[in-house]
Amino acid sequence: MEGALAIFLSIGLPIICGTLLMLSIPLTIIYLQRSKRQTSQEDTQLLQEMHQSLMRMEKRIDALETIYFESETKKKS
Repeated sequence: MEGALAIFLSIGLPIICGTLLMLSIPLTIIYLQRSKRQTSQEDTQLLQEMHQSLMRMEKRIDALETIYFESETKKKS
């Protein structure tokens, strides 16, 4: 009985741990790739939102410039 336990601890346990480690490496790589892909999608969405906000800001600035120049023209007249 003690001999079997010693064999299990010296051979079986390292084999089981090594197997679990070898299985966890590809799973970790897959998880990291998915999280990078998700981050990339989040980054894309954030950039699109920023672009839309900047386009709206540009329209507002154009409108303010129009209002300003029209008021300047009326003051000179």
